[in-house]
Amino acid sequence: MNEREKREANRLTNIVTIMMVQTFLDAGLVNKAELERLKMGEFVNRLLALKRELESMNPYERKGFMVSKMRNLPPERQKSLRKFYEIGIKETLKQNLGETDPKIKKKRRSRN
Repeated sequence: MNEREKREANRLTNIVTIMMVQTFLDAGLVNKAELERLKMGEFVNRLLALKRELESMNPYERKGFMVSKMRNLPPERQKSLRKFYEIGIKETLKQNLGETDPKIKKKRRSRN
């Protein structure tokens, strides 16, 4: 992968990550005030800028946009983004900031 391809993959990764965070915002799992409070710098600024840009899209259009961007990524990036999506933004923020949220409960496996 040359330098240009790496930059493009990083840009697409950022777009897809922001789209996933937007999905969590829509679901009410995290709110804008909470993201601003976390002071995550450029990431939050990009998220909020894209959020304003995407407000005209409905959830189906947003999901389609996210999937189309993910197709352009290398397989290892797709895998890491799927993992991010499965963990969820709350868990990711908690891991990055070392904070604990009492509302987050670990899923227990049910045994039949």
